[in-house]
Amino acid sequence: MKRKSMQLITGILLAGMIVMAGCGSAEMSEGAQTTDVESVEVPIEENEATARIPDISLITEVTKYTNINDFISSCPKGTAYAKIKLNGKDVAIVADSTFKSDGKNVAYRGRVYGVVGGSVCCIGSLSTAGTRYTLRYADGVLHASSNRSYETYTVSSDGSLIHKDYLVEQYNGNGTPSYYRVERDGTWTAYSGGGQAYYNMYDNYRNAPELNFTIK
Repeated sequence: MKRKSMQLITGILLAGMIVMAGCGSAEMSEGAQTTDVESVEVPIEENEATARIPDISLITEVTKYTNINDFISSCPKGTAYAKIKLNGKDVAIVADSTFKSDGKNVAYRGRVYGVVGGSVCCIGSLSTAGTRYTLRYADGVLHASSNRSYETYTVSSDGSLIHKDYLVEQYNGNGTPSYYRVERDGTWTAYSGGGQAYYNMYDNYRNAPELNFTIK
């Protein structure tokens, strides 16, 4: 399987804040630059889930809305959204696209919106390995796992999107698996629970209901 190296984006410097008038779809402005990009040579399976989570002080997609309901109302016809609660806070996920699964509109990629500093902002984006690994939600936790990773998300007290759990399964050239916990600062540490504990955790993803997106 094709492998890649993980890049940890430790900071983003932008030439100006993007202020959105309605449902967010902004891209980074032309003058935007990234800085403090640290390449960590850890071989990662190509089908691992990925998340882009900006530093809370550097969020650049800010809407004029102060609550999630008004933000959702502003989204144009055809928008696929799901409203959930993370850490007791309203959060909206706007899917890039959806497909049908057991009668639900489900997705594996989307942008996450929450309230930061009194305004609805894009607090991150999630993308799993494909249609086999849909976004899921259970017990106040957002699941975005993939074939070789168990990943759950919540929000912090200031509204940041953060990992709750991030476990990775990796195989060496001899086919021997190793298990790691990825800390919030990007540090990888050996996961003491080992394979059985990893798969027990992964069952939480399999058992969580798929997010059902509403199409406006």
